[in-house]
Amino acid sequence: MLATPSTDFIDTIISAITTNETFFFRDTHIYDAIEKFIIPELFEKAKTSRIRIWSSASSSGQEAYTISMLLTEYAQKNILAKNLLSKFEIKATDIDPKILKKAKSGRYSSLEVSRGLNDYYLKKYFIDEDNSFVVKDEIKKMVNFSRANLTDAFFPLNNDFILCRNVLIYFDTMTKKQIIEKMHKTLKKGGYLLLGSSETLMGLYDGLKRVQKGSAIFYVNN
Repeated sequence: MLATPSTDFIDTIISAITTNETFFFRDTHIYDAIEKFIIPELFEKAKTSRIRIWSSASSSGQEAYTISMLLTEYAQKNILAKNLLSKFEIKATDIDPKILKKAKSGRYSSLEVSRGLNDYYLKKYFIDEDNSFVVKDEIKKMVNFSRANLTDAFFPLNNDFILCRNVLIYFDTMTKKQIIEKMHKTLKKGGYLLLGSSETLMGLYDGLKRVQKGSAIFYVNN
């Protein structure tokens, strides 16, 4: 009888084959649009309900922490939004347990913070510690990391904003459709889905409306 592979062995294989390429503020024009258009809308909604953001392929955490920094910046610069920041929750998921452990630590090398992160954000939201940089607790506390596979049945519910960037390219067409359909079902009315810069729903799924904000493309649940 063949032995059943151990969980640790399976996790090692997953870590070995998973692509974890990411960095802070990846594709600046995308984050410019999020900062200018999406975040103000989310804070307006926060006046009457909790706001849930899902980073669905969070890798080592840079995407989720970038969103957390932008939300914090907005709250600090807009006096009417200051008391609404506690109503935001960022759910960050990934299939790779090893990379999730790194993400939760919020610890990055000099090379990692040099990719996309300017001096302003580095000095304000990171602690220089033992030749690395650690995300401050005020940014960490908004983000909840957990393990998830996009082909699983369970998705986080009641999302106002889903980031699913540069991950659909790894799935076949049928699986892509299934993932997007499930994400659609978890989006609140008026909620947004963001894909990678080279990804599109055109010819794949027509349940969400394509909208352009600035130089970025989003999909909204009408």
